[in-house]
Amino acid sequence: MVAQAAAPNDAAIKSGRVDLRRGSVEHLPFKDNTFDKVIVINSMQLWPNIPANLREVRRVMKSGGKIALAFTPYSGQAKDTPLALLRAAGFSDTRMSDGDSGFCALAAKPWWQSYCGLSLTRASTLPVDTSTTTISAP
Repeated sequence: MVAQAAAPNDAAIKSGRVDLRRGSVEHLPFKDNTFDKVIVINSMQLWPNIPANLREVRRVMKSGGKIALAFTPYSGQAKDTPLALLRAAGFSDTRMSDGDSGFCALAAKPWWQSYCGLSLTRASTLPVDTSTTTISAP
């Protein structure tokens, strides 16, 4: 796949605008908070552990980053599942977009997840003194 994608993108690769890598959704080969946007087309239903894999995708997304899970009618994906999976993985602003050639589940990584330096897993284990907690937006 990398070789197939490299040929038509040769100029963009040489100029540094495109970086093609082989990887797995289980362990994406990118640093935390790397991407503004992620699109997944007709492949999520093949992932080995969808909830954990969506959390891995969220890890490499920047605060406020957007994700689109796109499915054609041939994917076999039920419309009700992706939004629930995105919410369970810590995404917000979930919504469905229907089109003639399929549907997309859309969501965002909440701004505070990277801003505060906390993942949902780590944040849920921290002690909180609610008598002194103040929440403010940047």
